[in-house]
Amino acid sequence: MACTVTHDASIGIIEVVCNSHITAEEMVEAAHKRIALEKETGVNRTLIDVTNAQLSATTFDLLHLSQQHYKNLQASRRTRIAFVMPTAAEQHQAARFYETASRNRGWMVEVFSERQTAMDWLLSP
Repeated sequence: MACTVTHDASIGIIEVVCNSHITAEEMVEAAHKRIALEKETGVNRTLIDVTNAQLSATTFDLLHLSQQHYKNLQASRRTRIAFVMPTAAEQHQAARFYETASRNRGWMVEVFSERQTAMDWLLSP
């Protein structure tokens, strides 16, 4: 799998890290694992780091992720998601679209260009 999904109990976050080419199917698979781990642990703060990834998902895939998959998996709308976007500039528009589509559907998503800024937001009260 292109992404790893882990729970960092020391700071109370779920972390999804993707370091290679990511398809829409792999994004959905990572979302399934993340949401299951959130339910299992009771954690409602998630860091998704795709800094070193290449996203091949279409805007429809990103829209469907926030519109259907999160809803179908009964994801908690209380979960804060900090999304660290890819370093490749051509991928920034997709990251911003994911943020907007998710927010428009009631999910708390913020996109960041740096991991530390994302962590600071995620861990703020």
